[in-house]
Amino acid sequence: MRSFFAALSALSIVSLALPLAAEPKLKESFVPPLKAIPDLTQTDPKGKFADGGKNFCGPVAVSNSLMALFRDDLKWNDVSHYDLVNQLASQSRMNTDLTKGTGVRQLIHGVELFLDERGEKGYFLKFQGWRRHDNLHRTGVTEPQLTWIKHIVANKRGAVWLNVGWYRETSPDEPLVRISGHWVTAVGYGMDSSGKLDPDYLLIHDPSPRASTAGPEYVMMTKIKSGVLTGAVRNLPRPARNLYQMEDGMRLKKGAQFAILDGAVGLILKPKAPAKP
Repeated sequence: MRSFFAALSALSIVSLALPLAAEPKLKESFVPPLKAIPDLTQTDPKGKFADGGKNFCGPVAVSNSLMALFRDDLKWNDVSHYDLVNQLASQSRMNTDLTKGTGVRQLIHGVELFLDERGEKGYFLKFQGWRRHDNLHRTGVTEPQLTWIKHIVANKRGAVWLNVGWYRETSPDEPLVRISGHWVTAVGYGMDSSGKLDPDYLLIHDPSPRASTAGPEYVMMTKIKSGVLTGAVRNLPRPARNLYQMEDGMRLKKGAQFAILDGAVGLILKPKAPAKP
C-alpha cells in the first residue's frame, strides 16, 4: 500500500490529517513559465487518436503533467507526447471509452501503471470529490478543497487533474442535471487573466478544442451555497453546497450551462535522489 514516508515533511503539501492552522504556508500565487507544462488539444489530428480524440480529455490532461515531470525519461525512450496519450488511453492502462471517456478509477489506474513501470515508489496519489473511486486513493473529502489543490500544484514534483461536471438547469427551483464530464490539467493559481492577484482563481490547461493553447485558462472558483445535483451517475443526487462552480475562463461544452468541480486527483512524487558524483 502506497504511503507518505517521513520525507513528506519536505514536500510542499498539507497532510490530510493536519488542521488548517498547521498547513504549510502557500505563496500568494503560482504561475508556471509559459511552456513548462504542455497544453495539448485532444482532437489534434497529428495524434491519430481513436475517434478523433473526442473523448480523450482524460489521457490528454494527464499526459500534459507527465510530459513535464518525465520529460527527459520520455525523450530518452523516444516517446512523443502523442505516443504517451495513446499509451495512457489504451485498454491496458486507462481503457478510455470512446463514448463515455475516462472515469476516476480508470484515470488513476493508468497513472499508477505509468509510474510503476518507471520504478516510482512511495508516491502520493489521492482523490477528493464525490465521484466513484477506490479505497486506496480515498481521502474522505467529497467536496474538493482549493487549498489541497494549490499545495500540490505548487509542488515541483506534483500534478493535479480536475474532473469537471457539465450541468444544465431545467428550471430555477429544480436540481441541476449532470449531462457529462470533462478532465483538465491544473497548472497554477492565484491570478486572473489581467494579472491581478486573486485567491479564487485556478489556472488550467483544457484539452478541449474550445480552449486556447496560447496560454492557460484563468478560471474563477465560486463556492456553491445551496442546491442539488442530479444525473445518471453513481452518488447522485447530492447537495451542491460547498462544491465549486468554475466560471470566467472555463469554456463550457455546448448544451451545458454550468461547470462544477466534481473531483480532483492529486499526485506528488518523492523527491529525486541527489545525483552521484
